[in-house]
Amino acid sequence: MNCLQNYPLIRIVGVLIMGVLFCREVPFYVPTWLLLVGICVTVCTSIVCNKKPITSTISLFLSTFFLGGWLLNHCENYLRISFPNRPVHYQGFVASQPQMYGKVFRFDLLIVSKEHPFVVKASLLNDPTSGRARSLRVGDGIEAFSLLEEPVDMDDVSSYLDLQRLHVQGLSGTTFIASHNWSSVSVPLTSVSRFERARLRLLRLREHVKEKFSEAGVTEEALPILSAMTLGDRSGLSRETKNVFAIAGVGHLLALSGMHLGILYGLLMVCFGGRRNGIVGQSIALSAIWCYVFFVGMPFSVVRSAIMCTVYGLVSLLNRDKVSLNVLALSAFLILITFPLCLWDVGFQLSFISVLGILLVCSLNIRFSSIGIFQYLCSALLVSFVAQLMVMPLVMHYFGRVPVYFLLTNLFAITVSAFIIMGAIALLFLSSIGLCHTFFAEILSYVIAAFYKMLRMIASWPYADVCCRLSPIQTLLSYILILSSVYVVYRVWNRWRMGQ
Repeated sequence: MNCLQNYPLIRIVGVLIMGVLFCREVPFYVPTWLLLVGICVTVCTSIVCNKKPITSTISLFLSTFFLGGWLLNHCENYLRISFPNRPVHYQGFVASQPQMYGKVFRFDLLIVSKEHPFVVKASLLNDPTSGRARSLRVGDGIEAFSLLEEPVDMDDVSSYLDLQRLHVQGLSGTTFIASHNWSSVSVPLTSVSRFERARLRLLRLREHVKEKFSEAGVTEEALPILSAMTLGDRSGLSRETKNVFAIAGVGHLLALSGMHLGILYGLLMVCFGGRRNGIVGQSIALSAIWCYVFFVGMPFSVVRSAIMCTVYGLVSLLNRDKVSLNVLALSAFLILITFPLCLWDVGFQLSFISVLGILLVCSLNIRFSSIGIFQYLCSALLVSFVAQLMVMPLVMHYFGRVPVYFLLTNLFAITVSAFIIMGAIALLFLSSIGLCHTFFAEILSYVIAAFYKMLRMIASWPYADVCCRLSPIQTLLSYILILSSVYVVYRVWNRWRMGQ
C-alpha cells in the first residue's frame, strides 16, 4: 500500500464517479451541451497550461468530472423513449431466458421495429392450453400488440425509483402482453447491430449447452446449480436454493464473479503451458476468456474480472506479475465510460468493493507459515474474511442480512467451484466426442448435491442469518470505520516489519 500518488487512475476514477453522481443526484437537470462545453474548455486549459502542473491537473480533473456527467446524460437520453399512450404493434427478439413468475413469463424483449432498438421488461401471460409461451427461447422473434410504458408520475418517489432500476438494467420500459396478442415470427437479425447479433447467438448457444448438460445425465436437482455456476443462467434456481446459498454466505457462487473467471483463466494457462508459450498462450487464453464473457451475457462482475485478467496477462509478458489498485481502477473506468448507470448496480458495487479489500490485504504480504498447506488455508481464510467484511455494509443495506458462518463455507467454496468448472468442461468434452459420460455426470451431480446438502445443514444452524438493515448514512459510516481500521492495521504492520 503505497502513497496515493502511485495510483493515479484511482483519483481519475474517483472524479469520474463524482461527476456521474452529481448529474444524477442534483435536483435540477444539467444540460448536455453545457457539460460538453465544460469538457472542451477544461481540456484546452490543460493543454495550454501544460507547464503549470497544478493548473493542468485541476483542469484534467474538471474535464473528467464533466465527462462523467456528459456520459450519464447521453446514456439516460438513449434509454429514455417517448412511448405513445395506446397499445402498438411491434416486433422484437427474446433477449433473456423467460422465467415463470406466477401466471406470467418475464424476459427482456429487444424491440427493433421503432426508430432505434431498445429493450423492455416484458411480462407475457401464460396460456396453459396452448403452451406457446413455454417454447420461447433466447433469440426467438415475436410480433406483439401491447402498451409500452414507463413510470410516468415523477412526483411519486416509488415511480422514480422504478424508472431508475429500469435504466440501471439497461431497460427503457415495461410491457404486459396478453396471451392472444402475440405470435412467433421470423425477424431478420440485420435489424440490430453486430454486437447484439453476436450476443443473441451466444446466449442461444448457452441454452444449447444447458441442454447438453441435461442430456449428459446431470440430475434435475443439480442442473440449476451447475448452470448458475458455469453458465451464469439462474433461471432454474428456486427461491429456496438462493436463500440457502445466501444464508450460508456463498451466494456469490451463484453469480459469476472474478473467482469463476480466475479459475478458468488459471486452467487455460496450465493447458497452454503458462509462460512457456508466451504471447501465443496468453492470446489464446484471453480470447477464450472474452468469448466466455459474451457467452454468459456480460455481467459487470465478469467484465471487470476479464479486464483485470487481460491487463495481468499483458503485464506478465513483461515479467511483472503485480496486479495493483491501478488495474482495478482501469477496469472501473472502462466499464463506467461504457455504461455509467452501472454505478447503481448492486453486483457492480459488491464486485469492486470486495476486490478492493482483497488487494489492500494482499499488499501487506502476510506470511502465516512456511508450510504450504497452512499458508494456503490461512490465506484463504483471511481473503474470505476481508472480502466478506468489505461487502457486509452493502449486503446489510440492500438485503438486510448477515451470514454468520461464511468463513466455514468459503473454505470449501473455491475447491468445489474449481471441481465443478473442470467437471463441466470435461463433461461437455466427453459428450461431444461420444465417449461414455454417464458415470462422470453422476459424480458431478453427487458432488453438487453433497455440497448443497452441507450448505442446507449450515443454513439451519442457530443464528446462521442475522437480520440487520443499514441506512445509507450508516453504510457510509461503516465504510469509513472499515477503511480507518485498515489504515491503522497497515501502519502497525509496517512498523512491526521494520522493527524485525
